[in-house]
Amino acid sequence: MQAILFILIISILVFLIIRKVNLQYVFLLGSFLFIILFKLSILPFFDVFLKTISNTKTWQLIGAVLLMLLFNDVLRKTERLQLLISSLRELIKSVKLIASFIPALVGLLPMLGGAMISAPMVKEALDNCDVSKEKKTLINYWYRHVWEYILPLYPGVILASGLLNINLSKLILYQVPLTLTAIISGFLYLFDLREKKPKIFSKKSKNVSILNILIGLLPILIVIAGVAIFKINIIIVLVIVIISLLIIFKEYIPKIYKDFDYKKYVSMFAMVFGLMLFKDSFIKSGAVNILPDYLISTNVPSFVIVSLIPLSAGLMTGVTHAEIGISFPIIMPFLVTENGINMGCVVLAYASGFAGVLLSPVHVCLAITKDYFKADSKKLYRLLIPAVAALLVCAFVLYFLYQ
Repeated sequence: MQAILFILIISILVFLIIRKVNLQYVFLLGSFLFIILFKLSILPFFDVFLKTISNTKTWQLIGAVLLMLLFNDVLRKTERLQLLISSLRELIKSVKLIASFIPALVGLLPMLGGAMISAPMVKEALDNCDVSKEKKTLINYWYRHVWEYILPLYPGVILASGLLNINLSKLILYQVPLTLTAIISGFLYLFDLREKKPKIFSKKSKNVSILNILIGLLPILIVIAGVAIFKINIIIVLVIVIISLLIIFKEYIPKIYKDFDYKKYVSMFAMVFGLMLFKDSFIKSGAVNILPDYLISTNVPSFVIVSLIPLSAGLMTGVTHAEIGISFPIIMPFLVTENGINMGCVVLAYASGFAGVLLSPVHVCLAITKDYFKADSKKLYRLLIPAVAALLVCAFVLYFLYQ
């Protein structure tokens, strides 16, 4: 009976996400259903709510995610991203490099549908190349997402770290091979590109472009170095960098204030709080052990469990933080054991979930990029699946190496 309830609740939540119901409502409903149906009382729900709201880790996670949003907004409004891309286009001679670097640079700043920012420039770079619409689509789409395993500006990385209580720099370090594999496997789409006739730059314009690229990248590099190398709390790093940017570019403050999207921040606040409440309710209800206990009793290997469940959640939702919010609480007993955190399982779960997101037909970036380049879906997936498979092979290798 409990297994049926479990499947029913998860199915309801996934259905609501596919129907594009706001995640904060989905997680709140999930928290309520698990407590009510498994505890048969509403009182434990209020206990969990108070526990979540009084937990400092909840507020640290909320603070990190909201500051990440603000950092992205400040960089865009102060035109740092535009400076990066325009300077890169002036400097790079290789069509292969510019076709991959532009979406990768845009990918340094997480934003919904961000692949559409780089798509016109990738199209322009490849217009004189004999390359299919599907390959144009995937070059832009793939390199837009190579940083999602390690960049501390992405909600997925932050949420995984917060849910599992893993040091963010440790999670990043263990997942670096995934990003390297993503970059390398992306070259599958670049092999048959023909070089354009190299542009000629004066020494002066070349030096100016290099300087502008370094200036544009500096705030992002400081955040990455602060978190990944110096192991400073991401909240402290983001506060320092944001304040510094506002001081340096104070003339943009009125524009930032005028265009400030309060609803986006309120929605993200509610989503992160709802996610933490969902995790706590899931554990409190006892439902967290139902699926693992059943799978263990049927002798299903742990690597199958920690890969298949996140992969399924990623395919159904197309959103990284949604699939993490649904799948990680379910497989928590495999990720955090009596002996501590199993980093092999964590990396495999994260990579599998994101593989599902990359393949998901409801992934916004995939849908809008495919539409922009007028790509054929069947041909698109024939190219996409091998690259995703290479990532999963890397994840399975890391699973066994990290045991």
